[in-house]
Amino acid sequence: MTALGEIEAAIENLERLRADATQGRWDWIVGMSTGDARLVATLHRTIDAQLKILTGSAGLHAKYADVGRETEWIAAVERAGDLDLARAINGGQS
Repeated sequence: MTALGEIEAAIENLERLRADATQGRWDWIVGMSTGDARLVATLHRTIDAQLKILTGSAGLHAKYADVGRETEWIAAVERAGDLDLARAINGGQS
């Protein structure tokens, strides 16, 4: 998969997860350990930030590609950790 494809797939995965997520009170967390419940709640709150990071990176792709600098874009998203983030969301290795 290309770097852009990886990032776009991660955006789709996060948007689907967010749409399918339980809204409102999370009564089901009561049965979890405190650490697990905090982890789930924290990860849920970070979805919007992750989407902002990934959509920003995907949006920059066209600007780089239009001037023949896609390789520089790939290097930039790798350095920033955005590609690692996308791979983790997609269930792959970083």
